[in-house]
Amino acid sequence: MPWKINADFAAAETKIKTGAKAVERTVAEQVKQRAQALAPVKSGRLRDSARVVETTTEDGESAVSVVFDAPYAEAVHNGHMEQGEDGNSTGFRVPRPFLRDALDASQEELDQAAAKVAREVAKG
Repeated sequence: MPWKINADFAAAETKIKTGAKAVERTVAEQVKQRAQALAPVKSGRLRDSARVVETTTEDGESAVSVVFDAPYAEAVHNGHMEQGEDGNSTGFRVPRPFLRDALDASQEELDQAAAKVAREVAKG
């Protein structure tokens, strides 16, 4: 006789999705705060341009991103060539990967939060 487990997989899936969304939002806020603390500050405009954005992907899934809206955010993060008034290169500005470093620093918390969701789903 075959052995089977009666389980409500639809309810488990809902719990997983709900828990994952909460984890995403919480960790994104932590990443944003860390990135703001790591961002170089001259005027504060870069640091203050950070926000957490919730979007929907092409396949209908929700996604959470940390965004810096300052027009020079990418150049500061990734580094860039500098030009003098004559248009010639004056050197390379070293990358300041504040967002990537914040994400790397948050990886352990993300893993722990995901494990907590899994434990709660397993409890039923």
